Amino acid sequence: MKTMKFLSVIALLVMGAFTFTSCSDDDDNSNGIPYNLTNMTVDEVKAAMVGTWVWTDTGIEYGEPVFETGMVEFKADGTLIAYDYGEPDYPGYWNCVKNSNGFELTGWYNGTITYLTTTTIIVTFDQSYGGESYSKGTVTYKRIK
Repeated sequence: MKTMKFLSVIALLVMGAFTFTSCSDDDDNSNGIPYNLTNMTVDEVKAAMVGTWVWTDTGIEYGEPVFETGMVEFKADGTLIAYDYGEPDYPGYWNCVKNSNGFELTGWYNGTITYLTTTTIIVTFDQSYGGESYSKGTVTYKRIK
């Protein structure tokens, strides 16, 4: 009888060890949870963009390659603060509007929002003057707050 109790206790301990063992979260979700832009309203897109972001601008300006980076805080009231070397540099305004291309970010790196998640925004732009394209590229935002 003692042997049977002993084996029962050992079996319970072994089962308990497997029950309380878990795997680490190894899912790579660094780009965040994606939003379906086709089903979103302007207000929903704006709400998703509110926060502090590090941005990287890559493209061509006047025929030369461009790579710039910085930080911006989009506020819910449509204002923004751009940072230079971690310090507030200048205030500004931003907006999001819906048109035939989808959602347009205006007032700050004007362009089409092509990708939006909880942690990433991608905006493409093609700016022209007099029918000539002078600046074309992509701005990628990564949320830090």
